[in-house]
Amino acid sequence: MALLKMKNSLIIAIVTRVTVVMTLAWLLGCVLALLVMQDEMGEAFDSGLQQTAHRILPLAVDYLFEHSDANAPHRMPTGSRVTADEFVAYQIRDPDGKVLVQSYEGGTDAFSAPLRPGFSEDDRFRYYTESTLRNSLYIQVAEPLAHRREALRESTSAILAPLLVLIPLGIIGIWWSVRRGLRPVTLLQDDIRNRGSGNMAPIDRPELPDELHPIVTAVNNLLARLKSALAAERNFAANSAHELRTPIAAALAQTQRLRAEISDDPANSDRASQVEKSLQHLKRLSEKLLQLSRAEAGVAVVGEMQDLSPALSLVIEDFSRDTRYAHRLDVDLVNAGQLMGKIDIDAFAICLRNLIENALIHSDEDAAIHIWASADHPAHIHIVNRCARVPDDVLIKLTERFERNNPAARGSGLGLAIADTIMQQAGGQLLLQSPATGEVDGFEAIVILPQPDGVLPQTTKDEPSGPPSRTNI
Repeated sequence: MALLKMKNSLIIAIVTRVTVVMTLAWLLGCVLALLVMQDEMGEAFDSGLQQTAHRILPLAVDYLFEHSDANAPHRMPTGSRVTADEFVAYQIRDPDGKVLVQSYEGGTDAFSAPLRPGFSEDDRFRYYTESTLRNSLYIQVAEPLAHRREALRESTSAILAPLLVLIPLGIIGIWWSVRRGLRPVTLLQDDIRNRGSGNMAPIDRPELPDELHPIVTAVNNLLARLKSALAAERNFAANSAHELRTPIAAALAQTQRLRAEISDDPANSDRASQVEKSLQHLKRLSEKLLQLSRAEAGVAVVGEMQDLSPALSLVIEDFSRDTRYAHRLDVDLVNAGQLMGKIDIDAFAICLRNLIENALIHSDEDAAIHIWASADHPAHIHIVNRCARVPDDVLIKLTERFERNNPAARGSGLGLAIADTIMQQAGGQLLLQSPATGEVDGFEAIVILPQPDGVLPQTTKDEPSGPPSRTNI
């Protein structure tokens, strides 16, 4: 996954492309520079050959007049011994090609260059030929081509060697510049990431570059449309549920009165009971829809930390007063202390009530549920019920609306969705796991209360945070 992100990174793409273009441009510049340098060096070397020929020819002619009686070829004397690294050799020849005078590097054989003024070369030497006024003598100056190639290689190394340092430094500079240049994009990305159903405020970044302003405008327009659509959806759900409460309550009262009047008619009494159960289910569903609309509206968000222990105790006390559930509550709040969390206390109570109700509905028949809390940082609450192990593919979908592990069980399928929405809005977390911690089956809901610093505990199946000793209420 990390490799895929690297491949799709805009920074890496820009750095790679700019580096490739920059390197190719440098290499092209070096090639052009070398071509120009080769041409200029050739002209300089040829000019040196010409000057050498022009200076040696008069001296050689005078020397021949003085030593015309000696055997050819002659070697003109030098002030010191000629070293082996001399690059220029010359020969004085007559019109027939006979070598009359030669340098120490000239060899015994005549040069292969033709006897006509100008430049020529073979596979080893570059020659320049110059003649006297009446073409009675010719001087030929030779320079090894290897000398020129060596000079060109050294010049090439001098030009290319700095690239070995400049290219890495260029990559670092490009990387830093691109990261700095894309910082406004990162800021815009963070602003967009922070937007959600609980935050539809428009993005206000006047300092962004002009190229990003159309994106900001488009995102703000999209946020406005989403905000309107979500508001319409929530208002519809809330208003519908609210408007249904009164007729449902009236229908339920009429049904209960009807049951009392026809209690002596078993057949009709059973039908009235079924109608009453359906109305009770519809009443609970309307209440859940109201809670869900409140949760999605962001009622859980508060600005300060507060003690949630009273809300926890109150919710448990409400369930303990219900004769259907009093014997099924296994509560231990010894380590609870002050449960500090950055969440609205009413929203927290709604979340907790839904989780306890879900545990009671979906646990094994008459099995106790275990509730315990810890005031660690951050504080967390565990609600465990006995049931068959929930498959992993079902577990990950239980926080979706109307999703249930057992469709035959009573309930609306909204309890976990409401609890998860509240915790997400507040910045906390709801963890669901099956089997329960330290068990082979069961179901466990862990509420991690939101903190100002956003720290979440590392609660996993492999490293369970075991419950304390249990005490029944």
